[in-house]
Amino acid sequence: VFMLIAFNGHWKIVLLQKLEEGLRAGTKLTKKYILYQNNTVEFCLMFNNAFDILNMRNQFAKRTIYKVPLTDKNYKLKAHTDNIIQYISDFKTVQGLLILKIYRKVGFLGFIICLKNTFELWYVLKQLELNYLLTFKFNQNHLKTYFIAIRSRGGFNDNPNAQQFQTAYKRLIVRHEISALEKSNCLINDIHI
Repeated sequence: VFMLIAFNGHWKIVLLQKLEEGLRAGTKLTKKYILYQNNTVEFCLMFNNAFDILNMRNQFAKRTIYKVPLTDKNYKLKAHTDNIIQYISDFKTVQGLLILKIYRKVGFLGFIICLKNTFELWYVLKQLELNYLLTFKFNQNHLKTYFIAIRSRGGFNDNPNAQQFQTAYKRLIVRHEISALEKSNCLINDIHI
């Protein structure tokens, strides 16, 4: 039995392990599970921060260092991103192999590529006099919603031919309306066409 409590934004596990050891229950929490708590907390925080960096929505946000748009003023965000990239690069499997050297590296490598490319894109767009960059706009849900609308115009044809695509595209342009269906796997967040 254990309790998870937050103190000043940091999670702590309050253990009742002695009682648990004495009971010898079938689903007990033993010392081997407790040893990894700090690593789990660090892993969760790093990936939470990475998601926040890749999902910035509000140009006026000032809540945390990770939930702000990319600007010249928040130069500390790049250093934190470099720490996240280094953490992912140093991540090892139970066997001691680097996660980026095995066949299950795709998700971790994807995070690194997205984080690096976000800042590279910001440096390019900054030269074009862009004041800030909201990374939420790179989310693929907008694209999914658009293609759901295209497919729905053709009777949910997953593979429309050129003429069917052109007809559906023209209808969407003329009506200026894209809406997601209830059964689709993404929702419209802030699409205004």
